[in-house]
Amino acid sequence: MKLLLLFLFSLEFLTVPVKRAGDYDLISVSSIRKAFGFPALKAGRKSGFVAYGHKVWISPGDSTYRVDGTDFPTDEILMDSGRLYLSADVWADILSRVTPKTYYWDVEKKKFIVSRYPPSVKDARINERGDTVLLVLRFNGDLKPRIREKSEGLSVFIKRGFYRGRWKFRDSRGLFSVVRVYHTLKGVTFDIRYAENVRWWKESSPGVLKVYFIGEGRKKEASVPGKEPVKKTGKRRKISLVVIDPGHGGKDPGAIGPGGAKEKNITLSIARKLKKILERKLGVKVLLTRDKDKFVPLLERAKIANRAGADLFISIHCNSGRNRKASGVETYFLSEARTEWERAVAAYENSAIKYEIQDMVDTTDVLKYILMDMAQNEFLRESQDLAAYIEQSLARTLKRPDRGVKQAGFYVLFGAYMPAVLVEVGFLSNRREEKLLTSRKYQEEIAYGIYRGIKKFKEKYERGR
Repeated sequence: MKLLLLFLFSLEFLTVPVKRAGDYDLISVSSIRKAFGFPALKAGRKSGFVAYGHKVWISPGDSTYRVDGTDFPTDEILMDSGRLYLSADVWADILSRVTPKTYYWDVEKKKFIVSRYPPSVKDARINERGDTVLLVLRFNGDLKPRIREKSEGLSVFIKRGFYRGRWKFRDSRGLFSVVRVYHTLKGVTFDIRYAENVRWWKESSPGVLKVYFIGEGRKKEASVPGKEPVKKTGKRRKISLVVIDPGHGGKDPGAIGPGGAKEKNITLSIARKLKKILERKLGVKVLLTRDKDKFVPLLERAKIANRAGADLFISIHCNSGRNRKASGVETYFLSEARTEWERAVAAYENSAIKYEIQDMVDTTDVLKYILMDMAQNEFLRESQDLAAYIEQSLARTLKRPDRGVKQAGFYVLFGAYMPAVLVEVGFLSNRREEKLLTSRKYQEEIAYGIYRGIKKFKEKYERGR
């Protein structure tokens, strides 16, 4: 509650000129540049700016906006009287990617709500099971969603809730015409409009709301409230997208070995190799939180996985310690540290927060908030299992000391709503391991070790318990 109050009292607001077109609030590129003082970029019809080292391009011809080389499609771009406009919701997404704070568009007050804290609604997604479509919302446990039926659909309102992610959803069956997300200072609303007659029911538990939908005339047994809408098969959803996070980067070098090797370079090299192996051998799609030597804030990395709808999140790091003889591998999941070593490793990895937040609230309170959130996270057990498979496989592949599965409060894992682990692949403070870690052949072996652990977890996860 303390952090929630701090969050609410810390909100700021930003007002910019708004143009209304249909259902959209539109804001021009020039208005955003002027409000922030961003240097302009121009190339033909494309327009953009540089924000905190990030390059943003708006391409009306391709209906895309680009952030640091990654394209995002959108149908909410308008060219009018020589000025380029984007919807306010799209701007909230862009600004949250390229500035140190998180932005939400207030549809009532027509201005941005600005926060320096993580969103209280951590995830929203649509799952499709047989004839049934399932809307799943995950949020802080003290928030209370309210559902209201309307003639053309229903709305889910979460008072004091703020959501950072997609603002439009559609199911592949065409059950919904649209699920739209919008904010006011009071909270967030998920507005659901039906494309046909629909029955619905809900299941709720602390921090989670599940709303089931099925079209009229579908299987009768699928519409019994309080029960699984489709016949149980004992299988879970397949793992098809993995996000790999190369630790540190850019102005944050991470650990530096006695020979000068930098953690940020080693983790990126391993991540690239692991990506190729997973795509080739498991047939899964793999995204990297960074694909070059650039800085990515700790609290942004899990958000990247959430926005992509990832099924697994793997953060790769190198260890360091005062004992120069310490060696071996260890794998972490997010939970309360039990030993001085676990606390020391978490404190070191979390120290990168200094590169992004200058006026941070007390880190002890933040850690308590993280751990309270994890108590409601249904992926805690899966994260522990994933850590165990990777640790066993990595130690066996590398023939290095197995330091075991451990737990601690890593900021980089906070808010990941999928099985998530942090892998320490070796000690840069150990001269022998530093030499190994800079070897391409050894990096390839590390990648194969992590791959084998993921493969074993994937097989068990998809088979069900």
